[in-house]
Amino acid sequence: DYDADDDGLIDISTQAQLHAIRWDLNGDGDPEAPNGNAYGTVFTGRTHTATATEGRMGCPLATPTAGCVGYELTGDLALTGTWASIGSFAAPYTTTFDGKGHTVTGLTVSASASSEAGLFSALGATGVIRNVGIIAPTLTAAASSSVGAVVGYTYAGATIETSYVDGGTLTISGGGGNSGGLVGFLQGSLSAGWSTIDISLDTPCTNCNGLRVGGVVGRMDGGSVTASFAAGANNASGLTSSIGGLVGQANGVSPDPIPTINDSYCDSSTVVAADCLGERETGVIVADTTVVGYTTSELQTPTDYSGIYFRWNLDLDSDLVPDHLWNFGTGSDYPTLNSLAQRAALIAAIPAVDYDYNDNGLIDITSQAQLNAIRWDLNGDGHPATADGHVYSTVFTGRTHTATPTEGRMGCPLTGCTGYELLTDLTLTGQWSPIGASAAARFAATFNGQGYTISGLNISASSGPAGLFGQLDGTGVIRNVGIINPTITNAGTSDNNGALVSHIQAGGMVDASYVSGGTITVSGNSARAGGLAGQNNGQIRASYSTAAVTHSGDPNQLRLGGLVGFSLGGTITASYAAGAVTPGTGTSIHAGGLVGRSEGASSTITDSYCDSTVMAAPVTSCVGANTVSSTAAATAHSTTDLQTPTEYAGGIYANWNLDLDGDTNTDDNPWDFGGASDYPMLRVPANRPTLAARNALLNPQPDPPPGGNGGGGNGGSSPQPIARGGGQPYNPAHAHPEIYQNPRHEMTASCALKTTGTGDAAVTTSTMTFDLGTYTRPITLVLSLWDGQFFRTLQSQNIPMPQLRQDGQTATVEVVTDPSQTRFRIDSEYGLNLVLGYADCRTDDPPE
Repeated sequence: DYDADDDGLIDISTQAQLHAIRWDLNGDGDPEAPNGNAYGTVFTGRTHTATATEGRMGCPLATPTAGCVGYELTGDLALTGTWASIGSFAAPYTTTFDGKGHTVTGLTVSASASSEAGLFSALGATGVIRNVGIIAPTLTAAASSSVGAVVGYTYAGATIETSYVDGGTLTISGGGGNSGGLVGFLQGSLSAGWSTIDISLDTPCTNCNGLRVGGVVGRMDGGSVTASFAAGANNASGLTSSIGGLVGQANGVSPDPIPTINDSYCDSSTVVAADCLGERETGVIVADTTVVGYTTSELQTPTDYSGIYFRWNLDLDSDLVPDHLWNFGTGSDYPTLNSLAQRAALIAAIPAVDYDYNDNGLIDITSQAQLNAIRWDLNGDGHPATADGHVYSTVFTGRTHTATPTEGRMGCPLTGCTGYELLTDLTLTGQWSPIGASAAARFAATFNGQGYTISGLNISASSGPAGLFGQLDGTGVIRNVGIINPTITNAGTSDNNGALVSHIQAGGMVDASYVSGGTITVSGNSARAGGLAGQNNGQIRASYSTAAVTHSGDPNQLRLGGLVGFSLGGTITASYAAGAVTPGTGTSIHAGGLVGRSEGASSTITDSYCDSTVMAAPVTSCVGANTVSSTAAATAHSTTDLQTPTEYAGGIYANWNLDLDGDTNTDDNPWDFGGASDYPMLRVPANRPTLAARNALLNPQPDPPPGGNGGGGNGGSSPQPIARGGGQPYNPAHAHPEIYQNPRHEMTASCALKTTGTGDAAVTTSTMTFDLGTYTRPITLVLSLWDGQFFRTLQSQNIPMPQLRQDGQTATVEVVTDPSQTRFRIDSEYGLNLVLGYADCRTDDPPE
């Protein structure tokens, strides 16, 4: 059996077996006819044909993998002699080769002119090489050859991942070729790779012009390099050569495939080349146009997925769980790749986390990193865009990543996640990039600030939208959030700028939100700027801004407003602005205390005001200009007039008690008018969720072991589970404090025991009935049965768990058990080890 683990990959344990791959390039265990004898000599006694009971080479006959589909190393290999590369340009390797984290030493390759060489010569469009390390190889490249330690040439579609070259030398003895530490000529994809090979020219090097030489890849025609680095010396400079610390040359002018280099670096301390990317073909576009070089210290300093390595926790198997590929070591180590066992252990060690603790469908946001991650899931369903799934999951560590019949994605109810909510005030650091900044990628979910605030919003842009959010889609809603003292500057032309959101699309809504203090400054032609929003085509209700809105320089076509710069068919209701608006000079400048310009017959402003006290010429009204049938108007009031009312009744605020929740009652009471020297402010939502409440629920602390008959419930006050069948009350906290945690939601469980048969044939069955009571979460119970020493889950005994999904629902489970040990611990799969209660069904007292 040459597939001991039945994964469809033929086991390779010797150099001779590795060499024999060349006779079976599609990895099905059936070598090409001329080499069948040689193959069979290496794989002695192999099962060479597939029968009804045995697959070829011992590979499985059925799913998940039917038949042999490639090869895998079962241990490290030390090669001897000069290696003849596997495959060729005309006959590439076309299936999977998995090194399983093992290494190959002693690789010595000497390419001939116009050939491809490496451990593999060429990798076909369906070929995959992963998890292999090449240690200290000796490579020699000839004229017009393509040489890399892993593979010389890859076709478009080929995949190389989680592989590396540690040390060794690559010597180039002729011009016109493509040489790289891992790959010579790349048209496929390379992810999570690294190389510290040293590259140099032979002495003398005959006609060594026209080279493409890189620390990881020599030449790219299309293809991609992701989350990879090179840190070897590259001294292969030539008169007409493309020499790069990471990639020598990138080619691909549209409509040809465009090369992409993402989050990949070279060590500028060890590379003679001036750039990580040596040359771009004229007109070529590379996704990462800088391909940054960092010093040794900068590459070694991050010791986790942060800084330059923030996006490195890739999800290569597309299961929406980051693969934890990298080990960053200490501050004096380059990153290295974790072993397969280390990766599995890291993933297994992360418990599932409920990111919607109150089950309202809104994902909990408790940090700047999580707020930032919204940009990768703009519809708020907890399912990020594929390209950024690994980054999203690095931020939401241990997230519940798939929806199952009993568990919603991210911990949301089975109806799904619909957006986000803050559970605490946030203070941002660094420069902020708007969430949903383009028309093609708008924020299209709900964001509920729950009355919390965001401080430290700082944007300094030369172009593009500016705001906490960029484009708010027609299905998007932002409510109950305050922005404190933002600083926004933008020199862009025709851009929208607002502290909360740059542009509200038709149908989009902003409710009960505000900007307190701060500045929004624009300087480009045709800019739109407002304290709250740059442009409003949607709806703003019960909101305000006291930010200063200014333009600098001498631009034209400006729209500046205290609340909104440009209202194009939008509506504003029960809102105000009390910040200074300073338009400066220029032509066709529309500026108003509330709105800079209102356009279109559907643009309306209702019961909304601006502060005349802070207005200064040329700003003389709340609405700077009305155009194209707009008649929108707002009244200017003095600071005193705006501050004097202290209630809704009568006066300018009579219509401000809006129905924001859509229950048809205008009694939501969003405003707090304070005293006669206060502007109106927005109330904090009643019963808003808190970070403390979330932590208390998801991380319950055990009660001290009680004495007597205590235990269970909150603080030991809930009643003990009732003993059934004549047993005594069972005190789990007293008997086993090491496994007991305080049940946060006590539930009831009744038991009935029935014994059939006698003697050795006697079987006792426990029938348990559960009632969740007021516990409203949809859950699958996890029952653990006492075995005399430990509680062991019934799942481990293949006994189905009862699924409870509604308030008050009951479920029954029958378990064959020892009547003297019928004690159950009741947990929930939904949360973090959330103990719901205990049940005791014993007929006899436990022994002392």
